[in-house]
Amino acid sequence: MTTFKNKTALIVGASSEGGVGWATAKRFAAQGAKVAVAARRKEALDELAKQIGGVAFHCDVSNEASVVAMADQARAALGQFDLLVNCAGRPVPGLISQVGTAGLLETAGVEFFGNWFLLRYLPPLMRDGGAIVVISSIASTHVVPGVAAYAAGKAAANTLVRYAAVELAPRRIRVNAVVPASVDTPMNASFRDNEAVMKIIRKEVPLGRTATADDIAAATQWLCQDDCFATGALIPVDGGNHLRRAPFPDEMPTSTYDGLA
Repeated sequence: MTTFKNKTALIVGASSEGGVGWATAKRFAAQGAKVAVAARRKEALDELAKQIGGVAFHCDVSNEASVVAMADQARAALGQFDLLVNCAGRPVPGLISQVGTAGLLETAGVEFFGNWFLLRYLPPLMRDGGAIVVISSIASTHVVPGVAAYAAGKAAANTLVRYAAVELAPRRIRVNAVVPASVDTPMNASFRDNEAVMKIIRKEVPLGRTATADDIAAATQWLCQDDCFATGALIPVDGGNHLRRAPFPDEMPTSTYDGLA
């Protein structure tokens, strides 16, 4: 079955092999979509585009001019497209008392401004009846220790999803967010490679494991399908972690967030 036959998708934040954007691009291509990918790291993108028979664009979502330039490239290369997925993320660790202005602006640039720019400049290029998905985080709805700035950025993204869902509804473009907890990706290597930390995290997941990148890609696929009637929704895809809690600060080793990138 080719769910996305005759569909064109743009996946942003797809330059990390093993990451959610990478998995989503490969899944959408396997479902018959023509897929374009975008991110800051163009070399890795070119390899992914080669694998899926797509096209790659450089884009720093935190930079308005870069998003506008990508939109121009997408218009020239794709014409109109149907599906937009934003997987870009920048977790800047630290307590409120620890994160300075530079770190705050860095994560807000990706999580808030990045989503704002994409939702401003890309929908005019989309066909009516399309779908947009933003990858959020459980940190936006639950207190996860040590990532206050990132969490606030993701919470802002959640709000943008709801507003965009209303504003784009006349064009039947649905806008939703997938809300994972811990995902087994290179970005979370400092969690994934520390068994003591993983044991703490898994204890709060009813299904007993963390998500894979393809778990998140599968949920994103459903939200982009024509037979999905959801819009303005924040969909937890976390094995039930949201039904319990995030680990408390005193349960986590002090070095837990050192490797976030």
